[in-house]
Amino acid sequence: MRDGRYRQVNPAYCEIVGFAEEQLLGRSVFDLMEPADEAAFRTKAGVLTAGAADTVELEMR
Repeated sequence: MRDGRYRQVNPAYCEIVGFAEEQLLGRSVFDLMEPADEAAFRTKAGVLTAGAADTVELEMR
């Protein structure tokens, strides 16, 4: 999901977010996110992609 689009999802994730696989594939991760959470998500994702941490914690709506 480097470009922020779902390429593959598993049934457990679908159950958690409440969408079927075909509803998620090709969509952006930001389509499911509250706009107010986007900046924090981008910051945490940046930490991971920069290799500054192996894991991060983030609580979102």
